[in-house]
Amino acid sequence: MKLCKLICLSIIFFSACLSADDILSNKTIKMKNYTLRELHEDGSLAWIIFGRTGYISGDQLVLQSARVEYYPKGSKGQDKFIIFSPKFIYNKKTRMGRSNEKVQIRSNNMIITGIGCDIDMNKKEITIRKNVKTIFFRDNRNLNGKK
Repeated sequence: MKLCKLICLSIIFFSACLSADDILSNKTIKMKNYTLRELHEDGSLAWIIFGRTGYISGDQLVLQSARVEYYPKGSKGQDKFIIFSPKFIYNKKTRMGRSNEKVQIRSNNMIITGIGCDIDMNKKEITIRKNVKTIFFRDNRNLNGKK
């Protein structure tokens, strides 16, 4: 019952923020502190996309100060990869994202940097387009780069 009330209140609030014309005409919707997540079949976290600011236009999310966290199945969050980029565009329908900006990928034992990336959530593939540099660490470090 509480969940039903929460959903109803959310719908009322969201409807109050947007007019029917905005929703039907596919106009751009601005947002702050956006989060989109997906789960694996077993219910564990698969990935999260964060954006400090941005907008939604149709199926496209255009995020500023973006961070994408990917959690391999069965990792329990310990072996995650974090991708940082100043701007990231994600298509919710195709489940593909891209950036033409600087990109940094961090894990416990490496950092990869470059310019531009393409991410395919369906295939679980990341491609960095150019100026790729990889740094490996002998010892595991946390994702902030510290021992």
